[in-house]
Amino acid sequence: MSKMTSRNFFKNVCDLPYGQTHRDRAALYSSCKDSKELLQRMRLSKALGVHEGCVNTLCWNSRGDCILSGSDDQRLVITNCFLNKIVAEQKTVHRANIFSAKYLVDNDDSIVVSCSGEGLILVTDMTRKDQAGQRSIFKCHYGTTYNVQTVPGDCNTFLSCGEDGTVRFFDLRQRSSCLQSSCSEDVILSWEGAVTTMAVNQMRPYQLAVGCSDSTVRLFDRRNLITKSAGGKPDDGFRKSALCSFTAPDLENALYRVTSLKFSPNGDDMLVSYSADYLYLFNIQEITASAQSYNSNGTSTRKLSSKSAPPIKRLRLRGDWSDTGPNARPESEEQIAQVRPTLQATLMQRMTDVLARMLNDPATRLALGGVSENAGRVDTRRDNEPGRELNVSLPNPERVSPLPSSSTAGPSTSGERDSTSEDFLESDDEKAVNEEVGLHLSRTDVLTPQAKQKYVGHRNARTMIKEASFWGENYIMSGSDCGHVFVWDKHSAELVMLLEADKHVVNSLQPHPHLPLLATSGIDYDIKLWSPMAEMPFFDSVEAERLMVRNKIMLQETRDTITVPASFMIRMLACLNQIRRGTRPLARQRRQASDLS
Repeated sequence: MSKMTSRNFFKNVCDLPYGQTHRDRAALYSSCKDSKELLQRMRLSKALGVHEGCVNTLCWNSRGDCILSGSDDQRLVITNCFLNKIVAEQKTVHRANIFSAKYLVDNDDSIVVSCSGEGLILVTDMTRKDQAGQRSIFKCHYGTTYNVQTVPGDCNTFLSCGEDGTVRFFDLRQRSSCLQSSCSEDVILSWEGAVTTMAVNQMRPYQLAVGCSDSTVRLFDRRNLITKSAGGKPDDGFRKSALCSFTAPDLENALYRVTSLKFSPNGDDMLVSYSADYLYLFNIQEITASAQSYNSNGTSTRKLSSKSAPPIKRLRLRGDWSDTGPNARPESEEQIAQVRPTLQATLMQRMTDVLARMLNDPATRLALGGVSENAGRVDTRRDNEPGRELNVSLPNPERVSPLPSSSTAGPSTSGERDSTSEDFLESDDEKAVNEEVGLHLSRTDVLTPQAKQKYVGHRNARTMIKEASFWGENYIMSGSDCGHVFVWDKHSAELVMLLEADKHVVNSLQPHPHLPLLATSGIDYDIKLWSPMAEMPFFDSVEAERLMVRNKIMLQETRDTITVPASFMIRMLACLNQIRRGTRPLARQRRQASDLS
């Protein structure tokens, strides 16, 4: 920010003893986050080691003294950050990684709603020490549940979204639990692909933004969305009930997952983060106004083109985080530096070479003849995503059985269909839900306004969770696969600060609701707190430029990479070997027949 903003901050500090009104405090809180000098003084304040696994979700309470966290260890923990003390903790009945957890408002910060990789949603009373505190259990989602959102001013309702392509609205006054899988009672939105994230406008709580795996963000008025349990009925008119649908200008014909949605503090802008791409800022007011004329004629401004999946260029073993963190380097730099490869990398490279030679062998291609262009394609999931299976679409007459589930996978690239959506479309339960729900999201009804700003330099590809957020009114921040937090000027998109916050990946970041205090988490097992503790502002722009260039190269490398378990590689090679052996006698017979003729 300008020097004027900095002077305003110190002026507010000096004037605070003379004016203790809410307006005086609000002016101080706003100016301290809009001060570039304070931002560049941010340093690590403390690390809270309260988990035994990756920390995937963070949420401050309304007072700002405690933070809620959920982890791969299936535990929910509330920690007083100023006293460095655990206030409450609960070992949940989640059987997979906890992806999202929020406080239910107006409940004295004791009631928490959470979701996880196996699709389970829990409402937990954190004051209870035993599992009896988990008073509500919902098994409605089929597959991974990515996100839960609470409604401002309402302690009885919340929303959820997941891999089954549904957005659900739960009212605890109507139903306290549901153990039926693929239940349609609480569905308000349905789509054929994964619904990966969502956000509720805090200034206009009736506005709901939904991010999907087709690069599209859709904005709805929740007052028009009615569940079946509340008396709603299927209606074709619901198909056009979205206020607007939009995607980034560079991604009109791409299928990139939306990993994070965030409304600005004033509710007018929306920050959208894409996997395998960058951050974009949209003005919601302009988009909503443009959508009125768009919806009136019912025509579409773009249609997604279907492209065949790119060939396998590089494979990565599950659990290999060598391309993440501050010390990660592109393959080109490692070759120039003559870095000695690890044993795991060497074995993987050899297996990849063998697999590539087998796929390009004429005998194998003969066996693959007459099959779809997607033969040999591997459907995988994001890193940190549990509970789903890798499916190999091989062209042999006998379909290969699903492989064991993997917690790591590579990114879905442009034109590549979402990995798990194909499996869900084959489910009879899921078809029944989609047919019974009143609203089905359309992939072609997309409005494509110009984004206000694009923020580049970070890397978002290795994990499904990569949060981005606003820092006050004038700054944007995001986690990165290089282990840093990137902070940009909201208006100019200039990078103004870097924080090295994780040894591998920064997934979650949550600014304090009032103070210039930032909480971050990721692959490391702790929660890091950052505050303006340095004596002088500091930002190394030269090193930041190097990191941005490095991330750009590695982002492209990651787009051409898929992550698989070792068992997959072994079975893939064995299957291809069987195909080649089966075609050799046939090829020999054809050659003999041609010689006789």
